[in-house]
Amino acid sequence: MPPKAAKSKEAPAERPILGRFSSHLKIGIVGLPNVGKSTLFNTLTKLSIPAENFPFCTIEPNEARVNVPDERFEWLCQLYKPKSEISAFLEIHDIAGLVRGAHEGQGLGNSFLSHIRAVDGIFHVLRAFEDPDIIHVDDSIDPVRDLEVISAELRLKDIEFMERRIEDLEKSMKRSNDKQLKIEHELCLRVKASLEEGKDARLVEWKAADVEILNTFQLLTAKPVVYLVNMNEKDYQRKKNKFLPKIHAWVQEHGGETIIPFSCVLERNLADMSPDEAAKYCEENKVQSALSKIIKTGFAAINLIYFFTAGPDEVKCWQIRRQTKAPQAAGTIHTDFEKGFICAEVMKFEDLKELGSESAVKAAGKYRQEGKTYIVQDGDIIFFKFNVSSGGRNLRIPFTSFPFLPPGAFVPSWTTEKSEKSAFLPSRDILALLEFKKGIKHDPTGLCSIHGMTSPLLPMGVLHLADVDLSVFTNLTMLVKLSISNNSITGKLPNKLSNFKSLEYLDVSVNMFSSSLPSDIGKLVSLKNLSLAGNNFSGSIPDTISGLASIRSLDMSSNSLSGPLPSSLTRLGGLVYLNLSLNGFTKSIPKGLELMKQLDVLDLHGNMLDGKFDPEFLLQTTASHVDLSGNLLTSFPKSSKIFWSVSLHL
Repeated sequence: MPPKAAKSKEAPAERPILGRFSSHLKIGIVGLPNVGKSTLFNTLTKLSIPAENFPFCTIEPNEARVNVPDERFEWLCQLYKPKSEISAFLEIHDIAGLVRGAHEGQGLGNSFLSHIRAVDGIFHVLRAFEDPDIIHVDDSIDPVRDLEVISAELRLKDIEFMERRIEDLEKSMKRSNDKQLKIEHELCLRVKASLEEGKDARLVEWKAADVEILNTFQLLTAKPVVYLVNMNEKDYQRKKNKFLPKIHAWVQEHGGETIIPFSCVLERNLADMSPDEAAKYCEENKVQSALSKIIKTGFAAINLIYFFTAGPDEVKCWQIRRQTKAPQAAGTIHTDFEKGFICAEVMKFEDLKELGSESAVKAAGKYRQEGKTYIVQDGDIIFFKFNVSSGGRNLRIPFTSFPFLPPGAFVPSWTTEKSEKSAFLPSRDILALLEFKKGIKHDPTGLCSIHGMTSPLLPMGVLHLADVDLSVFTNLTMLVKLSISNNSITGKLPNKLSNFKSLEYLDVSVNMFSSSLPSDIGKLVSLKNLSLAGNNFSGSIPDTISGLASIRSLDMSSNSLSGPLPSSLTRLGGLVYLNLSLNGFTKSIPKGLELMKQLDVLDLHGNMLDGKFDPEFLLQTTASHVDLSGNLLTSFPKSSKIFWSVSLHL
């Protein structure tokens, strides 16, 4: 058994972090029109989206994930030579250009600001080059003026939000003596005053209790900022630009955050070259791409780090928010890891690199065992131990032996409608599987085999694929369970979902699906568990959702869904778990949710729900966990169990 870590004095507490506590965080590219935002996005992601020379070319935010370069990850891959290599990624959104008066709706102001509210950090792109062929909305080049415009618009929108919140709180305080209302009201007054003084929310020293409340507001000025100064290639090469000193002086007076000079023209040209040509060009011209630095800085700015799991099967970066403790970090791998957490066996990357092998690290006494209070550090290499319950027994299973599907294996699980006994797949299902395999365009793990018959208790597992056509799955009429989470799959859900006659479990979470939800989703009459979390689905929830007659768990969190919550949700009588958090839902909570007798968890936090909250809801609901924080609801009743800034535990 590895030695336990020696007890040491507690390190001073870190400053509380503003922002969402999640491992699925994203950063938005923000700036005035025609400063190089979409060109930078194109180059970062190597996607082809419009980057034309006119304002508001980007209307809906373009979204993509880019790999985070890391020499440590590359070294681990060389050491273990794994079958699967999965690096960390940064999710980037290209957001429409802002103009003066955006907070009042000028240009695409309201849409622009709502898109910023949905991200967790900002790449603020500044134009520091002159080019008569590229127009500027103010007809002249002045990056400091542009800085003032963007910063002022974000502050003004936050002031507008705080004024509404203060007004709502004051109305509620007339009807209630709830101390929490008074605490929040006092904080809102302080936030508004600091904003009116020109201080962004992220630049003020807040107490931990303040941050808990502030994080429910999703203030625009609370988001971390990285300033990207776009200059011409000549200035970038000689590291000299007449605008840069003024930009630097302004940033130092307003928080001193990171500034990264770069050249969109250079980066675009390098992206069009082969790797050898690009390396030769950089060497000859004594210049270097800034993309790697931009990605790494953005990743760190939104308070993301990652730990490694490493072995001959897979080397993977598991990204988590800074200050995450070991059990919650384990939960990013699988929820069972968090529920049954025993300990984390940890070694530092630096120790492994210096000593050369795990056995050498253990022999040197640097392979530690950490408990539930351990805060995971960036670059930790971790082996989790945990308990899972099976048939009344506790099983102690380390991470590397947990019975997940191996990388490269494609294992369908299915059953007939009349029984749960294994049988031979119908020929149409076999043809569908073969067609799916043939249609894979990118398979980093080397998908090579189909294991045709398994227990119906096992899932279909497709690991780490991208650019696949999911419409073929609709021909798998005997499919019971489909899990393709944590990939990079783009596109939309197939329309003919009604063909999934036997499907009971569907998990497409943490991918890059977009567009609206198909109306056929309500025809999955056998479905018990549906997870669409962590994608980019937009539009409203179709009323046909009420057709999910067997549904028990429904998770649509962390998308871009909007509109009012449909009353048809209340007809899902068997629903136990409902998570619609971190979207853009508006209007009031539909009547009837409180009468759903099976509902145990209701999570609606981080939306834009408004109107009066009916106290009768809490008296009638059977839910043991209700989270309504981060909305615009008012009239909370006086209760020692109710806190606006945290989940309601009843």
